[in-house]
Amino acid sequence: MGKILFTHHHFIGAANLYRNKYDTRLFINEKDSENSISNKYTFDKLLTNGFMVDNIEGFHINGHTRGFTFYIYKEHLFVCDYVFLEEMGMRFNPYGPFNSTREGALRLKKIIDGKTIDKVCGYDYVINYEEWKDGFNELLR
Repeated sequence: MGKILFTHHHFIGAANLYRNKYDTRLFINEKDSENSISNKYTFDKLLTNGFMVDNIEGFHINGHTRGFTFYIYKEHLFVCDYVFLEEMGMRFNPYGPFNSTREGALRLKKIIDGKTIDKVCGYDYVINYEEWKDGFNELLR
C-alpha cells in the first residue's frame, strides 16, 4: 500500500499507523487538512482541484465537507459517504451543509456523465453504476 487518497477527513482514523507500518504516503484535499481532526496527521501531498495520481483521477466537489474529493480509477467511481443507499432510494449524507452537498452532487453528475463507469464504491456498498445512477438522478430531482 503505497498511497492513501482520502475523500475527506472523516475516515482518517488509523492513517498515521498505516503511514508508519507500510511507509505509505497520505493525500487529502488541502481544505480538509485544515481542521481539528486532520491537523494531527502528516500528509505527503495536499490536493487541490482536479488531479491525477497513478491513473486515479480526483475531483474536488465540496459539499459534505469543504474538501470532499471523489475519485475515478479505470471504470470505478469512489464516492465514499457522499450519498447513502437506503431501501427507499438514496439520500445525501446529512452531516454537512445540504445546499453545498447538493451543488457538489450536481458537479459530480456533470463530470461523470462523460465517463465510462461500471461500478460505484460507497462507504459500505459496491453497486453497478447503472443502478446507482438511477438513484442518484432521482435524488437530484
